[in-house]
Amino acid sequence: MATEGIGGVTKTAFQVFLFLLWLSSLGVLGVCIWLMVDDIVSTGMRAEFGLGWFYTPVHLLIASAVFGMIGGVLAIIGTMKGNRLLLLIFCSVLFLITILSLTAGGLSYHYRDEVRLIEFSDYVDDSLIGALAGDKLDNRPVELQAAVKRAQERFLCCGLTFADNWIDPCLDETCRNTNLNYCTPYPPCRLKLYDIVIQYLLYSSAVGFAHGGLQFLGLLLVLYIVRRLGGSKKKEKRKEAAEMEKMQAS
Repeated sequence: MATEGIGGVTKTAFQVFLFLLWLSSLGVLGVCIWLMVDDIVSTGMRAEFGLGWFYTPVHLLIASAVFGMIGGVLAIIGTMKGNRLLLLIFCSVLFLITILSLTAGGLSYHYRDEVRLIEFSDYVDDSLIGALAGDKLDNRPVELQAAVKRAQERFLCCGLTFADNWIDPCLDETCRNTNLNYCTPYPPCRLKLYDIVIQYLLYSSAVGFAHGGLQFLGLLLVLYIVRRLGGSKKKEKRKEAAEMEKMQAS
């Protein structure tokens, strides 16, 4: 590598950071894929329920992971060639990754906090009320009805906000507690949806803050390397100029 001007310890630190960058980016991508395909999440956090906002932090983390892998390639090329421009571009990429990751972590924390602490109105309740649009589920689009029935079967719940979201919940096998001889609908699905948001956004919040913190430390390290490379090149130019003066003088 053409990085003689940055010192052995800094080189080692930079190599370790690049390894962690790739490893953490792959880890973040893996967590995001899991959140996208997990059966509990995909059943509960449906766009039909107006809960598409749940995936906003996940999408931000996916973007940060992809930029992380691209940035790693730029960093390797930049250090091999001692190219300050590529390293500066890498700094910009790291800054973008930091912003994306911390934003994802902050959004996840905010959504969890809303659902966990606010009793009567939060993102989940507002979304479900919007999906119902003041009507009974029987009169809503068939896609919404199918999504609700899938959630009812998976989570043993009934309706979105209340069991009486249906005109007659006892007519629906997935809504009725079959362990009893008489009709007693299960609790509303919103209770399970609260649990999903609180539990799963904890993971994306932790991943976002951890990934963002790592990238911020890496950003400081790369800025230091860029500065050292710039100082090293200036010394080389001064040395070359001095040698040229000696040759001219002789």
